[in-house]
Amino acid sequence: MFPAWIMQADMATATDQPGYDDSLAWASRGTGGYYTTSWKKGDPVILHRNPYYWKTTPAIDEVDIESIPDDNTRILKLQGGETDVVDFVPFNQIDALNTFPGIHAGLFPIQQTTFGMLNVTMPPLDDINVRQALNYATDKDAIIKSVYFGQGQPMNAPIPLGTYVDKESPGYPFDLAKAQALMAASSVPNGFTLPMLLANNNQDRINTAIILKDEWSKIGVNVDIQQVDNATWRAARTAGTYNATLSAWTNDMNDPTEIVNYEMRGGPGSGSFAYWTRYNNPQLNEQITQADLEQDPARREAAYIAIQRQFLNDAALVFIANLGATAAWGDRVHGFLIDGLSYYRFEDVTLSN
Repeated sequence: MFPAWIMQADMATATDQPGYDDSLAWASRGTGGYYTTSWKKGDPVILHRNPYYWKTTPAIDEVDIESIPDDNTRILKLQGGETDVVDFVPFNQIDALNTFPGIHAGLFPIQQTTFGMLNVTMPPLDDINVRQALNYATDKDAIIKSVYFGQGQPMNAPIPLGTYVDKESPGYPFDLAKAQALMAASSVPNGFTLPMLLANNNQDRINTAIILKDEWSKIGVNVDIQQVDNATWRAARTAGTYNATLSAWTNDMNDPTEIVNYEMRGGPGSGSFAYWTRYNNPQLNEQITQADLEQDPARREAAYIAIQRQFLNDAALVFIANLGATAAWGDRVHGFLIDGLSYYRFEDVTLSN
């Protein structure tokens, strides 16, 4: 995983000692293609080529990484030649950027999903009929077209498109009649108001919520969109004081162990309360434990597929889309790649004059 690297033995053993100074980790310089000697929050990260790197491939002496939150500012710096590569390009600008002289933009397939989170302890979201109805009332294709400009795929399985994903998962096809029937059989046949808490700095999720408000109104659910700052949103999600929200996940490893435990294992000992939904199925928890311990690949796959099917049925999430990572770069950049886990490195990147 990305936060693991080789350290000098004396530094590694010192990490569990009182008063450990993690600035020592900077001094080690790491073992990758590039290293940094120091960094101050708010300043660009300056990477230097590691002359001892085992692959001997880094061709660029220095890489400067600057955090620029505003999408348009990043794009303008690329168009003006002030930077060579930008990431998190808005989906609606990919096609336009490819018509700009000297610039290339693209979508890289990665193991990323976006979804709605339902707090299953908040009535009437504690009713499986309601949760399934919200899923059937969600037109994923409409969201992908309108919010992500066609740059995505419907999310039919609970985990991203990677190892042991349930390729035959039925998902929740858009079926308004079925959604209405489930609501009629639920604890709130006449509908209800659903507060949806959103961070005000993510326009894609705000736009998604606007579409869901329209779609879910057709089954009697009045979505009350409430925008707050990101810190307030995170605090409410962690404390479990929200009703519904929208979020996303990108896999850190090409194996379901991490995502299944984070997304589906319930209880306070799980670390995230099943994606903060407060979903807790003791039987499924035990299935996850057994799948994690299984060594036979065929049995592991069967176990994780069974886990996905159960979680899909219980509908603690509203499954929306599988998405990619976006980036744009200038003509002189060659070999830039975002891999399936959304990592990008520079040891194989070259620059032409």
